[in-house]
Amino acid sequence: MKATEIKKGHTYANKPENKKGKPSAWYQEREVIDEGEHCKPLSNGKVKDCIRYRVTAATSQGSIGHEANITRAAFAAWAVNEVRK
Repeated sequence: MKATEIKKGHTYANKPENKKGKPSAWYQEREVIDEGEHCKPLSNGKVKDCIRYRVTAATSQGSIGHEANITRAAFAAWAVNEVRK
């Protein structure tokens, strides 16, 4: 996806199946819960276009509820599609 397509309040997912067509062990749905320079990851202090997300669904149940900060560009590279709820 393009970074410009990532919006606060929307939910996105990565690819639900692996290369063999089986369910992916790494599938997640992430809701963008905040955006702005204050959301920048600690490891990248120069980037200003950042978001905070919450995992709302995942193959690994232990991941649900996890929150993290990430650059919008990195999130867009991870996301395959928007999840319509």
